[in-house]
Amino acid sequence: MVVIVLSALLQLFRRDPVLNWFIIVDILLVGALAYALYRKSRFAAIALPVYFLGAGLWQLFGLHHGAPLGPWIILAFFLLRGIAAVFEYHKRRSTTSLSDAA
Repeated sequence: MVVIVLSALLQLFRRDPVLNWFIIVDILLVGALAYALYRKSRFAAIALPVYFLGAGLWQLFGLHHGAPLGPWIILAFFLLRGIAAVFEYHKRRSTTSLSDAA
């Protein structure tokens, strides 16, 4: 994330290549979803991989033909593990709070 932000700032000041303003929206959206995932949000656990999948498909079929699939597969593996972990955390937390109430 730091590399993306620094790259966007460099593009903004040097204007070589011209800054695509969607990058700023992308940084803010992924940053917000990453923070929500850190806070163990189930919405973020689903929204981040969906956004990731959309960006990957856009890169694969859109402007960047022939994008390498290896990094996408590795990142998808860890995102799917993260989804399972967030839902498991909430399931265990709700089970613990129910047993504490009894």
